[in-house]
Amino acid sequence: MLNFIILLTLIGISPFPALPYIIYFYSKTSFYESLIIIIISNILITFIQYNFGKYAFKKNFLPFKSIKKINLFINKFKQIKTHELILIRFSNIFITKIINILSGYLSISFKKILIINLTSIFIWHFLYFYLSKKIDLIGMLFKDLGLNISITNIISIITLSSLIYLTLKVFKIIILKILKKKDLYD
Repeated sequence: MLNFIILLTLIGISPFPALPYIIYFYSKTSFYESLIIIIISNILITFIQYNFGKYAFKKNFLPFKSIKKINLFINKFKQIKTHELILIRFSNIFITKIINILSGYLSISFKKILIINLTSIFIWHFLYFYLSKKIDLIGMLFKDLGLNISITNIISIITLSSLIYLTLKVFKIIILKILKKKDLYD
């Protein structure tokens, strides 16, 4: 159990998505054990990311403060109300890592962010656990075709493909900016 907590926390604070690992370990643990692991890991991840945003940005540790688009994004995030933040977190359409870091940067109450994260994690826990234990329709379809591929493998492939695509897109934008000799900074 401690191994899962440590590994999930390390993946959670890294820039890589943790969902493939979460679904994998759900398939290896019981409902209550996975809930405890998720809660402990989420508290640690939220604490680390929140404090990173609080101290790294405030101390000008990161050079991102002078990039126009990031400043625009931060200003938009400041305008989000608590109930909107809850809905964003429940919808799971926005990267939790960014929410935690920006919350620390904007000095939003850590207790509020932690409660929002734990509530949404608890709700998503049921879906992820159900998917990992009960539903593997796609895996069953592949098994009928003679391939032994589970839902965890499929999600890992999709996540890796998305990560590669986004990385290439970011590099393309940076290279085009450099070639056009436009400054990334003001």
